[in-house]
Amino acid sequence: MNQLNESIRTSRHRPAFLPAFPAAALCSVLWCGCGTVDSDTLTTTTEGQTTGTSSTGVLTTAGGSSSGSTSTAAASSSSGDSTETSASTDGGLVFDLGRQPDIGEIDDPGAPLLWYAVADRLIYIELDPIDGSVALLVDHQITTDVALSNAGAGIALLDDGGLLIARGPSSGPSGNYAADSSSIFYAPSPPTTVAGNAQFQFLGQLPDNIPVEAIHVDCEGQVYLMDSGTNSASSVGNRLLRLTGDYFGGDMSYEVITDLGMASVADIDDMSPGIDANGDITDSQGFAIDSGTVHDFDYVSGTGNALGMAGTYGIHALGGPLFEDQTARLYVLNVAAELFEVDPVTLASSAVLVTGPDVPGIPNGIAGLAGPLTACDTGFPQG
Repeated sequence: MNQLNESIRTSRHRPAFLPAFPAAALCSVLWCGCGTVDSDTLTTTTEGQTTGTSSTGVLTTAGGSSSGSTSTAAASSSSGDSTETSASTDGGLVFDLGRQPDIGEIDDPGAPLLWYAVADRLIYIELDPIDGSVALLVDHQITTDVALSNAGAGIALLDDGGLLIARGPSSGPSGNYAADSSSIFYAPSPPTTVAGNAQFQFLGQLPDNIPVEAIHVDCEGQVYLMDSGTNSASSVGNRLLRLTGDYFGGDMSYEVITDLGMASVADIDDMSPGIDANGDITDSQGFAIDSGTVHDFDYVSGTGNALGMAGTYGIHALGGPLFEDQTARLYVLNVAAELFEVDPVTLASSAVLVTGPDVPGIPNGIAGLAGPLTACDTGFPQG
């Protein structure tokens, strides 16, 4: 996972609506009701000119260009902590949001973070390890060695810090896919805290007209694909696939793990790890989202329970070791690119943590979420 060179942290506390639930009370369920939290104000600045405000967090954006010329600075938090801003050597801004956590561990699990990608934009979100709020959002420009389709939302973070995304094929008004397969792209070292170009390499196209909606990584680093079948809104032909070939070398061979044609979820848009009764991360039991309906879902058996409504297409759980209180957290992204933390027990939702940038010609948040996977034992069958 990425080790960040810059310390960007806040000293806020965990919102009252999301208690630090004890491990024994935590079950593999999630999310969204309602609630209120205190939020900071985000002020967007371009070349010294204030252009507007947004919700909690610090936002740095490339504005859709490769120059990375647009940055934003946060106002002080409600606790009175001040924010200091200074110029970096490359002309950007460096944000100091106050105290840094004392990790105190030899094996640092890294920063809690999330990624999503829409069209030619890659969005990096760094979270506060103290309370899980948003500390930084950076908008990067995706560049590729072949043409990149806007269709497709699948994204996954590998244990080496690289990112996989799946793009294409498109679907028509009825949801039927074109007779084509998704293409897989890989960024070995995506930029993080400084806006820039995210160079993705084309790895190959899947065989057999497979449209991929979600990418999932298990506890052993193996990659799974959600085959969306023939229609983007139904479970017909849906399967969970595991890559078996050297996909970095272009071999997109796969095996079928689960036939999801009769699954309890009509169509899985994104696959998240799960959180078990002890508060630990699980890989084969997870949170599946289908157009805003969240399911506690067994990816191997294809069965699960609908838990409620929140977000739209993106969902991801982050393990307790990423946070100072050792509490696992669950996040969802809606179609407006608004990010929320949701309580896995009560389904209560935070206020909007941050809103992503505008993306011309496509919904801003038509994307899955990805993040680092902390140590866990796999529940998937051995390959």
